Amino acid sequence: MEEPPSTADVSAPREHTPVHEQLASDGDRYLSLRELARYSGLSERTLRGFLSDPVRPLGCYRPNGRVLVKRSEFDAWMQAYRCEGDADVQRAVSKVMEGLSA
Repeated sequence: MEEPPSTADVSAPREHTPVHEQLASDGDRYLSLRELARYSGLSERTLRGFLSDPVRPLGCYRPNGRVLVKRSEFDAWMQAYRCEGDADVQRAVSKVMEGLSA
């Protein structure tokens, strides 16, 4: 005869892990705007603005009105804003360096 589950098993508090975290085992998970703000260092308000940007909107998923952004898609979106320095500054430095060597 099988034993019923002990009351310790039934009454033990369960840790709540959102489903979107459970399903993304490779680290590429869906982030809420709050989580994305912590990840990116941008404010939730700024991120909300990017969702409706007319030129380059941040893509998102809206299940039941909740805004979720996949981390890898956010990273790819951010690549469009990557800067390698100001070209005018680089040009000015090059001219100064040429003048010093002459």
